[in-house]
Amino acid sequence: MPTKNMVRYSSTLGATAVGALTDNLFPIHAGEVLRSFLMKKRENVGFFEAFSSIIVERILDLLIMVALATSALFLLPDHSALPEWAVDSLRVVGTLTLSALLVLIVGTRKEEALVSLANKTIFKIPMPQSWKGKFDTWLEEIINGAKGLRYSLTLVPVLLIQTFSIWLAYAMHLYAMFQMFAINISPLVALLGSMLFNLSSLLPSPPGRIGSYEAFWSVVFIGLGFSLETVFPIGLLKHLFSTGFIAITGSISMSWFGLDFKSLSLWKSKVKE
Repeated sequence: MPTKNMVRYSSTLGATAVGALTDNLFPIHAGEVLRSFLMKKRENVGFFEAFSSIIVERILDLLIMVALATSALFLLPDHSALPEWAVDSLRVVGTLTLSALLVLIVGTRKEEALVSLANKTIFKIPMPQSWKGKFDTWLEEIINGAKGLRYSLTLVPVLLIQTFSIWLAYAMHLYAMFQMFAINISPLVALLGSMLFNLSSLLPSPPGRIGSYEAFWSVVFIGLGFSLETVFPIGLLKHLFSTGFIAITGSISMSWFGLDFKSLSLWKSKVKE
């Protein structure tokens, strides 16, 4: 809203689907960058404004995921028997997420101080004068993109409720897959396992997450007390389901945006540069 009164839902939906496909195809997280470019092209908003709003989205995702996992962890009757890495992972990601959220909130409320700090630090680095002008514009767009956090008193709670509902539905989906394989799992373990597994998406992975998906899945659920023979087939099937869904929705959205796989490959090369 601080950037533009209204953007089309179809644009955000399509850009998100193409971004997910891009992240799935390439070993670098280029999907968020491509999403920002597509929003700039389709909705005429600043690239860094769009990118900043995606950063806010990711921070809210991590905040809710850590909150759900922590709640499940301490509600489990025998949480003390769980592996140390689970608690340490939640502690580290939670601390970093809250820190990033605090920086964003302070940055949107103390815009002049942030710009002044940037002028005193980054602008001391030797660079062409034209770059300095561009950096000012970029910094302003980044701040504008994050201003939604304080634009409306009702907006942030609504976003948090939506994000909570999405990740809770994901955990229910995982619980249902275990039931489909006739494997007994408590809803709390399914919730904790699903959130811990999704945190693995922060780590580098090969194209399509081939191998790493099943590896992270197995590590999480073996740590929660299941055997490899029990959880590996579920992880493999879930990987196939999610990859198929991403491929279908991403391909349809690429066609709608006028993109092809060759253009995605060129985009990957530009991001690496």
